[in-house]
Amino acid sequence: RVDSTGPGAPQHWPFAVGEKMSFQAKFGFLPVGRAEVALEARDTLRGHDVYRVRFSVNGGPSWFGVHDNYMSWFDARTLVSYRYHQNIHEGRYSRNTTYQIYPSQGVYTKNGRDTSITVLSPLDDQSFIYFIRTLPLIVGQHYEWNRYFMADKNPVIVDVERREEVEVPAGKFM
Repeated sequence: RVDSTGPGAPQHWPFAVGEKMSFQAKFGFLPVGRAEVALEARDTLRGHDVYRVRFSVNGGPSWFGVHDNYMSWFDARTLVSYRYHQNIHEGRYSRNTTYQIYPSQGVYTKNGRDTSITVLSPLDDQSFIYFIRTLPLIVGQHYEWNRYFMADKNPVIVDVERREEVEVPAGKFM
């Protein structure tokens, strides 16, 4: 049971619905692409209160366009993943994949058929980023987690090299 008033409770998450982060990629001074992460909404999925996050990447040279969209639905209290969708278009390569993740059963499905074993408290690509944002990471430390929903892709490793302060219209953040 999660104590809704203690540390790590949703009202204390360092993010909220409506948050949007935009990035621009450049090659020298030429813009070559954009990416955006948006915490779009609270939703309900299979009876769970979830966040819905969209991550999109668009760019590349005219002869090799990149147009990728990823959607993630994860628990608003525990950040555990329930669904992860990838719609990838990179040059001539395309893939449209939906993973349905069933943490209580310890499995996930790919496109409604292939069933695989998952880990305890699974995280997908986007929910992993939001999970990491809740942690007090220390510069110089090495962290490993076995929480990526595809068990054979673990561990996820993070080495903290530095902290930077950024200033945006909402204020300064470390």
